[in-house]
Parts: sequence; structure tokens; C-alpha cells
Amino acid sequence: MSSESDNTTKYLIQSLMWRQCVSEDNLKRLVTKCKRGEEAATEASNELVAEVVTRVNRQMRAYNISVSRGPNESDGTIYYALINTADNDITRMANSWSQKELLYFRKLMAAIIENKNSCIASTKMLNIGREDDIKFSLPVSETLTNKWVEQKWFEDVSDGKIAIGIRTLLEMSVYIRERFEVQDCFRCKILCIRGLNCMSCDTKLHYHCSDVQFIPDNKCPNCAKQFASTTTQNTNQSDSDSVANDSTQGVNGSAHNHRIDDSTDEETVEDLNEAIVGDSDEEPIQRRRSGRSKRSRLS
Repeated sequence: MSSESDNTTKYLIQSLMWRQCVSEDNLKRLVTKCKRGEEAATEASNELVAEVVTRVNRQMRAYNISVSRGPNESDGTIYYALINTADNDITRMANSWSQKELLYFRKLMAAIIENKNSCIASTKMLNIGREDDIKFSLPVSETLTNKWVEQKWFEDVSDGKIAIGIRTLLEMSVYIRERFEVQDCFRCKILCIRGLNCMSCDTKLHYHCSDVQFIPDNKCPNCAKQFASTTTQNTNQSDSDSVANDSTQGVNGSAHNHRIDDSTDEETVEDLNEAIVGDSDEEPIQRRRSGRSKRSRLS
């Protein structure tokens, strides 16, 4: 292996360890930065990225480390993460999270995956933090959930609804498969939490995979029967557009951010507390701040 190739591999491993989860475009930039002796290096090609990732996986196999690749379920954007292939990822998290934080995370993940829409309201998340075996205060629960959204463990998809994030999909796919009844996407063969289900068989597709695979004739790629109703398709397209627009605003600066800040008036906080006790599916702060009404994504 050349010195340049060795440096590229080391730099990529260090970058993934620091960033945890990066998009394919950012990974290309990282690989491009490693090019030596080129005054104006062009962006790394898909082939070069694949070659470098393969090289990393080959070198790190002995340490049970691997680069995992998969799509964000909202828009299909490809991400990469460095994962441990030997340890249960939940067990590994116990080294840096408290027992209650770990329990809270597991309960949130279960609530989302088992929900028919594959997402839950942020008020529901806060309610789970108040359960007897956790007993987090409202500020603690909110701080944790916001941090986990920022770290891509969860994703704020629309109108205060929270879904499984790309980092969880990449790092905890084995754990999810072992404990929940989930399917792989028929097209990309990757774990699918949010997507469309065939009306006649058990086939499931990511939203972005369904757009490519069958939307022109709405036929299931497995059984060739009608895949989804027109209403479901139209709702999916509308929500996909809204999620794409929302994602450009960032976690903390988004119009539908569910964080309570110092500017929140007492009446709003009181309304939120009432919603939490009642386990409402609505988000009071969202209605007051944004005044928007969006449909949540259907799975």
C-alpha cells in the first residue's frame, strides 16, 4: 500500500470517529482532502470513495470495526458511519450514557418503531421521560432529545414529529432486527422503518426507493398488484417535499423546533404541561410558534 493510500485511510478513520456520521457528499470532500501532490484536486469519484471504504474495512476487520453505509429515510441521502461489529451497540452506549438515559433511549426507539406512522409527537417523547422507571424532569428530557436529534440518533421530520435517525439505522440495525418486526426494503435490501407497504403482500419500500421502482404504474415489484392507494402516494409526495424543505433549516433553527427556550411565555409552558399529562398527539408550542399544519408521514 502506498504512503498516500495509507494516509488517506488513517485520515478517513479519524474523521469518522470524530464526526460519527457523515453524508456521502461530505465523505467525498474528506477523501478529496487526502489527495497529495495535486494543486487543484477534483472531488473524489464514487469509485474512489468505494475503494477507500473497502480499504478501511479490510484494515479494521481485525478490530471489529466497519464503515456502514445507508440512506436517510426522509430523502434517500446516503450516509456513512463507523460501527462496531462485535459488541451490541446498546451495550456499547452504556459506557457513555447513564442507565436511565439508556433506558429512555430504548423506550423512545421502541415507541417510534412500533407506532403505525413510524414517528411520535415530541410531547409523547417527554411523557416517556416522566415514567416511573425514568422520572426525568421536563428540562432534562428535552435536553436529551434535542441532543439526540442533533447527533442524528433521531430525526425531527415535521410538525414536532420525531422518527428514527440515520445514525440509529446504521449503528443499531442488528439490535433493531433482533427485537422488532421490521423488514428490509425490497429494492435496496436495507432496513426499512419508514416506507410504503404493498396492499397485497408483505413487500415494503423506502419512500425514495418507491419513487424509482414502481410509481409510474403503481405496481408492486414483487406481486405486480396495486402497491399503494393514490391518496397514500400523494400524501407521501407532499410530506417528502415538506421534510426536504424543513431539513435545510437545521435542528436548532427550524421553524418547528420543539425546544423550550427562555422566551417561551408562562401560558405556553402551562399548555405544554397539560398536553404532556394528557399524552396528546399534538404539539402546543408548534401551533403557537409556527401556526403551520402539516400531515405526518405515513408508513
